[in-house]
Amino acid sequence: MSDHKRALLLSLHPRFATSILEGTKSVELRRQRIPVPPGTTVILYATAPVMAVVGTARVAEVHVAEPDDVWSSFHAHTALTREEFDQYMAGASQACALLLTDVEQLPTPVPLAHLRSSQPFHPPQSYRYLASSVLRQLVDGHPMASRILRQTEATPS
Repeated sequence: MSDHKRALLLSLHPRFATSILEGTKSVELRRQRIPVPPGTTVILYATAPVMAVVGTARVAEVHVAEPDDVWSSFHAHTALTREEFDQYMAGASQACALLLTDVEQLPTPVPLAHLRSSQPFHPPQSYRYLASSVLRQLVDGHPMASRILRQTEATPS
């Protein structure tokens, strides 16, 4: 990944991170549009109590529409019940569906303590972009560093 290219760091509840890694969830939902081009590498960060980077994926497509339309199109791939979806989307005028592909679980997660060992780092509440140089610093020295960086440098399928 060149420095002008960015990875997308997504914060996920552990339940959803696990569902993505197990293949039972292939669509990540957000209440606001995420301006991310297809092919972008996604770094999957599981929030408390896991607090670690647990895998990678790639954005295949991004769909933005009214919540009911997104539910109709993607509910089978969200790992949510209709009630959970409605609670999450309450008051939202749009929903963003990130279709994920090329999911890879890290055999050894990268814990928050390691991510913070080279510089101050605060996981995002929802998402943030990481330049390749920042990602390299965050994972440097961890056994999974080369695997994560190789994923970010791979050509999208």
